[in-house]
Amino acid sequence: VRYTLVITTFNQKATGPYTLIVSGLMLVSLTRTTDMAVTQVTRTTTEGYETHPTIILNIFNTTASSILTSDNPTYMRPGGSNASYYYDTFSLMVPMGGNYDIGTDGALDTFGSLYYGDFIPDHPELNIITYNDDGSEGPPFRLEVVLEAHVRYTLVITTFNQKATGPYTLIVSGLMLVSLTRTTDMAVTQMTRTTTDRYSTAETTNAYMINTTVYSALSLANPRYARPDTSNSTYYYDTFNVKTNITGLYTIASNSAIDTYGFLYNGSFFPNSPTRNLVISDDESGGNAQFRLSVYLQSYAQYVLVVTTYYGNVFGPYMVMTSGLGHVHILRTTATITTQITSTATSVINTKTTTGYVFNTIASSIWTAKNPTYARPHGSNSSRNYHYDTFNVTARIAGQYTIASNSTIDTYGYFYNGSFIQNSPLWNLAAFDDDSAGNGQFRLNVYLESNVAYTLVATTFSDNTTGRYTVIVQGPTRVSIILTTIESVTNTTTPTSSYTNMLTTNSPTFRRTKDSDLSYFQAIQVTVLTAGTYSFKSDSLLDAYGYLYENNFNPSNPRANLLAEDDDSGGNQQFLMDYPMQYGSGYILVFTTHNPRMTGTFSILTSDPSKVNLKYLHIIPVSSSPAISK
Repeated sequence: VRYTLVITTFNQKATGPYTLIVSGLMLVSLTRTTDMAVTQVTRTTTEGYETHPTIILNIFNTTASSILTSDNPTYMRPGGSNASYYYDTFSLMVPMGGNYDIGTDGALDTFGSLYYGDFIPDHPELNIITYNDDGSEGPPFRLEVVLEAHVRYTLVITTFNQKATGPYTLIVSGLMLVSLTRTTDMAVTQMTRTTTDRYSTAETTNAYMINTTVYSALSLANPRYARPDTSNSTYYYDTFNVKTNITGLYTIASNSAIDTYGFLYNGSFFPNSPTRNLVISDDESGGNAQFRLSVYLQSYAQYVLVVTTYYGNVFGPYMVMTSGLGHVHILRTTATITTQITSTATSVINTKTTTGYVFNTIASSIWTAKNPTYARPHGSNSSRNYHYDTFNVTARIAGQYTIASNSTIDTYGYFYNGSFIQNSPLWNLAAFDDDSAGNGQFRLNVYLESNVAYTLVATTFSDNTTGRYTVIVQGPTRVSIILTTIESVTNTTTPTSSYTNMLTTNSPTFRRTKDSDLSYFQAIQVTVLTAGTYSFKSDSLLDAYGYLYENNFNPSNPRANLLAEDDDSGGNQQFLMDYPMQYGSGYILVFTTHNPRMTGTFSILTSDPSKVNLKYLHIIPVSSSPAISK
């Protein structure tokens, strides 16, 4: 359904910039459709003027948000007293020539300058077209200019006062949407180590800073909690998942008329334990009662930003801006309360508060002695004996989900973006928990993107523990949760027609080539029941490499007795080998990896499993002669 929103002022003939925020369960289509009246004037033959009928023109707004910080470069602005004014630069181009208004919105007292082509900080008088401090309605600045189509301009935004910092929103209004790109070079000082173990300052370099902006509003529908250092649950809050693809220093700041407070968490945020996982918090470093967090973010690590207020029971709109070396993915994950309206028989309207439908997905499993083991994060430093299960988790609908365990065993849960790597259990780790569900059970509060694969690792608090457990996932829809654990296979003597095992740090090693580093490998005895040509293909997340030998395999001389080898013929970095094999002959298939010292699970697939037996071989690496013990 199409609605029309009209925005005006309380007082007559009042003008000025503003920001419109729509908050709800979904993003909305919001298009400015104001018709601006323009009266054309034509000259008459008597040198007087006559007016023609009014023409209706559509006015478009282009906006960009940024923050002036102490990391911004400085210069001496027009009319300034010294070179101590922080500034931003924007490249500006319009597709249609005409009149445009340029200004900023925010509490910061800004000063704007427009240049034709390039801006040269050491010579700010060159190429300048116009500049302004205060618009007709007071600060911030406003430029009313005629811009030519497809001509590059440079807009410089600084402040009226020296060394002033803070957030602002740039607004360009005109006949068309414009191209507006922030081009500020931020000064970054590199540190180099000297021979005296001290650090000296190297030459300053420039790094391009990228901004990300989100809008939201705290309302009566938001949840409330007792923020750190308070005792009353009267503070409305929003939560955001924060992630970047480039490691570095980032700034996260608010811009609002309300007094905001910001908290950043590593992994998960627990409203009932608001100091747990807390990385940094701030109240007023951004000026004007706005928070500003300067924090070092790891690439692809998940953080949670909590936006709340300094005073309890306060709500209103706000903006969050991030600035740093990379684009920041910032997604609102707040679970808001909705109120349903029902009509009674006496026509009195009653309200009933709900939190929407919640679906449960349940998976049950059991840890046994056959489950793989590993050294879990935060476990005993000396133990690698924590049995674990892995689950693939996928949600059809994006949203906030809770993943919890139910067992008589003290459990521990880990949640990963994408893959879980057994020997590097901190890679891709998004969240983890021990006892948040009570009774020694884990509970993970995570935001799942739609149709994105995640991995849940369910393990135990104590090592060498086995038993039954259940995983329960709650959220806006049922999820796909599939057990993917590969049970350990050690020294099996039962012939199989297909084969699954794993390379570990305890696997034997050899050098694939003379000059290569050591690689883990596993040898498999191949027996065919009928002569013919057979295919052997690997299936693994590892970059696999395969060798086929006749009778014996000597790790110290991997070229001896070699019949075939392959790297990537099977696609997806998997080997595929075809070879004519004789009944009664001995063959050995060796699975290893293209790169040295890689570990993980793998499978071997054969073209005719009914006629091929595969059996694990224990190899004792020696330098003089082949040694194989069955």
